[in-house]
Amino acid sequence: MSTPMPPPPKKVVRFYGNADFALETVALNEITFIHSDKFNDPFDPNYTVKNEFSDHAELANWVKKHHPDFLDYFLKHFPASNNLNTVNEKVTKEIKKLFKNTYIFSTCKPMTKYPDRTYMWGHYGNGHRGVAIEFDLEKLQQLSWKGKRGDFLTQEMEYHDNSPKISCEEYFEFMMFKTKHPAFTERKIMEKLNKVFSWKHKDWELENEYRLMWRNDKTNLSFIRKPLMPATITSIYLGCRIDKKLAQKFEKEIRNKHPNANLYAARQNVDKLEFERIK
Repeated sequence: MSTPMPPPPKKVVRFYGNADFALETVALNEITFIHSDKFNDPFDPNYTVKNEFSDHAELANWVKKHHPDFLDYFLKHFPASNNLNTVNEKVTKEIKKLFKNTYIFSTCKPMTKYPDRTYMWGHYGNGHRGVAIEFDLEKLQQLSWKGKRGDFLTQEMEYHDNSPKISCEEYFEFMMFKTKHPAFTERKIMEKLNKVFSWKHKDWELENEYRLMWRNDKTNLSFIRKPLMPATITSIYLGCRIDKKLAQKFEKEIRNKHPNANLYAARQNVDKLEFERIK
């Protein structure tokens, strides 16, 4: 019995090492989606087709056991002499298509009331010289986009030692779909391939990432800006080492553009950080 997924968080946080870039986000009320090939992890996203079965005979036996009515049809279209690498290439083609069209905005689930996570401030907040912006997730998901709603996805990241394998069921369904059999779709395997974008190695687990993904095959840009709904930005946290003039600019923009948002400044108090509310 599978473990049910926890409900999505109400708020998510993004750390900005470049405070000027964060200031633009606040002033323009926009976020920037980054193309998936610009990430700092060479394995994110990256996927080589791995199957639960080792050869054609093992897959055929699985079909015989689980889909006996389709065994003859399966063997006719995929005889033992058929090289499964051909199907693997088709799966790989679908993956590359997803990689080419996917833009991502990464956030993280707050672990505590305030985003006082030293690791995240050090790694993504430029050693507390940057900013953390908190967003209302429900409003963040209501971005303006062109195309079908299916072009926009939100996913909580999963952390594993090994990348997910394609199951016999997913592979079989995909193979049958490619023969244009009316009883099959590619839904299951596409769900698995979408999972590639929500999988990272356990080394990254401290990030506790919650990812927004937007698909767009109409552009080759590396970055795409999207406008936010009013009141999507709920709080802003200034690092304890942020430039004072920049801090003043944030306060001005918050008061003018986001009157309902909170503004906090980190203060170093002996051996711990505290966040003082400014607005």
